[in-house]
Amino acid sequence: MLLETKDLPTYGVLDYLIENRMNGASDLFLETCIVPSPLTSGRGLIEVMPALGSAGREKPDDVLPKLGRAYLEQTTETGAPISYLEQMRILVRRLSERGKSDVLFIDARAGLSESTAPAVIGLGGDVLMFGVNTPQTIECYSYLLGHLARFAPLTEDPNDWRGQLRMVHAKSGRGDDVWRSYRERTYELFATYLYEESSEPSIGDLTFNFDIDDPEAPHYPWPIPFDMEFAEFDPTKRRSELQRDFYDRTFGSFTQNVYYLLFPGERLKDD
Repeated sequence: MLLETKDLPTYGVLDYLIENRMNGASDLFLETCIVPSPLTSGRGLIEVMPALGSAGREKPDDVLPKLGRAYLEQTTETGAPISYLEQMRILVRRLSERGKSDVLFIDARAGLSESTAPAVIGLGGDVLMFGVNTPQTIECYSYLLGHLARFAPLTEDPNDWRGQLRMVHAKSGRGDDVWRSYRERTYELFATYLYEESSEPSIGDLTFNFDIDDPEAPHYPWPIPFDMEFAEFDPTKRRSELQRDFYDRTFGSFTQNVYYLLFPGERLKDD
């Protein structure tokens, strides 16, 4: 969505993972996977490393085999395995060390796949977990959170990954009466799998538990109201869709929440 076809880099994330596993991707190769988006128009820099670059578009018959190879383990020169999770950690570290970014956004693959758990607890970042208020969403998140519960810290941990999770209520209606239904479902998920049982809260109580209506709690969803204007969202063709008066009515509170999550204590700029 941030690049037109003509602006794509030669390669993307899948190509990087395959090249790194076979030959060790050089810094030069990494740069062939990244390009700036033209949508910022001088208002800062947004660089994009897409899943696929122009080479993938030119040979679409190679894409599915690439997907299969991308999730394979890499090995060191001594034959020691490097997991998919560790490969992604290395990639994120290399992107950070380029020194061009204040924030890295990772758009993880939807659904339950090999890349889901690493994105949730393996990369050390804040995690936005999108879903719509349907039984399918709740069922799939029960599988994910049920699995992740195995890795919950057994003792007090200032870097507890559970506190970095945040539910997002996508395609919601408007108003707290509508939002509460999904909040109750997500609270039940977290209470079942990730929250700890607690007696009456007391000063200094560090039990990982939250009230259902606590807006700072991981289960408390950020709503994004359903808006048909975004059904065919394509800012590369319609730049007006990136104007604040267009997106604020639907994404205003969401973008504000993301900003304060990334830059706590700062004021959101009007421009």
